[in-house]
Amino acid sequence: MSKRDRRKALLAEARTLMEKAAGTGGLASEDVTRSQAIRTEVEELSKAIESEDGAREALKSMVSDDLGTDSAGTKAVSLGGGASSTSAKSIMAEVQEKAGTGSFKAVTATGGSVTVPVHQGVATMSQSNYLLSNLVTIFPANGEDGDGVSYLRQIGRTLAAATVARGAEKPNSSLSFEGVTDAFATVAHLAEVPNQYLESFGKFAQIIEFEMLYGMALGLDDLLLNGGTDENGEPVTGLLGLSGVKVQAFVTDKLLTLRRAVGRIQSEGTQPTAIVLHPDDWEEIETTKITDQSFLLDGTPTRAGQPSLWGVPVQLAPSVGVGRAVVGAFDASTIGLANRGGTRLQWNPFKLDHLNQTVLRVEGRFVPVIARPASFAVAQLSSVA
Repeated sequence: MSKRDRRKALLAEARTLMEKAAGTGGLASEDVTRSQAIRTEVEELSKAIESEDGAREALKSMVSDDLGTDSAGTKAVSLGGGASSTSAKSIMAEVQEKAGTGSFKAVTATGGSVTVPVHQGVATMSQSNYLLSNLVTIFPANGEDGDGVSYLRQIGRTLAAATVARGAEKPNSSLSFEGVTDAFATVAHLAEVPNQYLESFGKFAQIIEFEMLYGMALGLDDLLLNGGTDENGEPVTGLLGLSGVKVQAFVTDKLLTLRRAVGRIQSEGTQPTAIVLHPDDWEEIETTKITDQSFLLDGTPTRAGQPSLWGVPVQLAPSVGVGRAVVGAFDASTIGLANRGGTRLQWNPFKLDHLNQTVLRVEGRFVPVIARPASFAVAQLSSVA
C-alpha cells in the first residue's frame, strides 16, 4: 500500500471515529487511544509524502527552467520546513476529516488561509474541565439554509389532573409555550503568532490551538450566561436575563442558599443535574470548619471523586462569577447550543506576512436554545448584591 493510500485509509477511519464521537455514546477509551495513534501516523505520512513531493519538484527544477511551478509558494506550505510549514503541519493533524479530499481552501503563495473544521470534542482537550458549556449539548442546526433557529419555549404550566366521578367534567391543565426565533451569534477571536515561535518550538502551534479553543469555550459560557449580540446586531438573551429563570436570594449562608435553590427546581418535578460554582466559592465551602476545627464536609481534604452538594454534582466554572451559582437540569430537553458549520480554526500566514506573523482565528456560529427556563435557578451567595 502506498503512503497516500495508507493515509486515505486512516482518514476514513478518523471520520468514522468522529461520527461515533458525535453520537450519544461518545468515544470509549480505546477509541481515544486509537484516535491519537491515527493522528500521529497521519502526521508522519503527510511529512513523508510532502518530502517526496519536494524532492520530486527539486529534481524537475534541475532539468527544466519552465515548469509552471512557483517553488517559493511550494515551500510556504511544505511540511518539511519554514514557519508556515509548522502551521500547516499542525493543521494537517487537526484536519483529518478534510485532508486529502481537497475540500478546504488551500494556502497559496499570493494569499489565502487554511480552514480547519473542529469537532466540538476537540475543545475539551485543553483546560476545559471548568466550563459551564461542558454541561450543555451542542447540536447542529437542522436544514441546509437559515441564519437562526426556531423552537418552542415553555413559559407556563398548571397541571390539574385529579380524580373524576363518572359523568363529571374533567379538569383542564394549562401548558403555555411561545415560539422563539433567534439568529446565530458569531463567537470568534484572533491571535497573532510570531513565525519564529512556530518554527523554533515544535508544540507551540498545538498549544496556541488549545488555548484558542479554550477561549472559544469561555465565549460560549458567556453567551449562555449573559447573552450578547447576534449577527443582525440584535440582543441575545442568556440565562441570567431570561424571564422564567428562578432567582434565589441569599439565605443565611452559601450552603442553605444552594439548598433552597435545589428545592425550587425539585418543586417543578425536576431533579437538578448540576450546581455551577466559581472555584473561589467552592473553596470557601469546601474549607469551612466547624467548632472542633474539623471540616464541615465529610472526607475533606482526602475525599476523591466528583464534588457534590445536597446530592447534586458540582461543576466549577470561573465564568459564572464569584458570589453566584446556577442550579439546574442541564439536559437536551431544557437547554442547548445550536450550531451551524461547527467550530472553525483558520491559519493565515499571509495577512501579516510583512510582520513575519501568522494569524490564527477560531470562530463558530451559535445560539442558546433554552426551552424550559423554569428548570434553572440563579442563586445569590452573599447578602451583598
